[in-house]
Amino acid sequence: MAKKLCFILAVILVFILSILYGIRLSKGEGEDMKIGSKVIKYGNETDREEPDRLETAKEVSSKEEKVGTNTEVILRTNYSLCGHTEQEQADKSYVVNLTKDELLDVYPDWRIITFSEDDVELEKDVDGICGEHYLVTEENGLIVVYKRKIDTENGQIGKEEYMTTDISVEYLPEEDLNNLIEGEEIYSREALNKFLEDYE
Repeated sequence: MAKKLCFILAVILVFILSILYGIRLSKGEGEDMKIGSKVIKYGNETDREEPDRLETAKEVSSKEEKVGTNTEVILRTNYSLCGHTEQEQADKSYVVNLTKDELLDVYPDWRIITFSEDDVELEKDVDGICGEHYLVTEENGLIVVYKRKIDTENGQIGKEEYMTTDISVEYLPEEDLNNLIEGEEIYSREALNKFLEDYE
């Protein structure tokens, strides 16, 4: 009789343990089994990456350099026909918080020379001349200034009228007048202003 009672208790105990284990598996709380870099969860078909790798990925993405509000962004243009370089500061409202790749989306024709949180420099080469070349000549007794530019029809350096001054050439020495008739090439706005002041 005692053996029969022990046997019945053992069967009931195994039955209860089986039910509890089944409930535990159905809630997805089974033991984890690690295989390589993946963790497979018993009772659940989903795989998840190893937590260490996730943390590393988060750190890398959060440390990716971006253009900040205090970053100086310089745009440098090199002109092949005159050999000059023009430099200007970019409007930062378009580039703050951009990564290197995102910055190139905004400036597709440029290349990045420097990229840090303090300093960003972009550069591009242009087949042309910079906007600082002037031709000063005489027309109808007055000094006239032309700005050099590339003629889009033939790709040659041409000119467009920039300003007609009220400076008369009537009393200029013959040598100065001949130079003006041939045309004086002047580089930079400052040099142009000084040149015109000398004739006023």
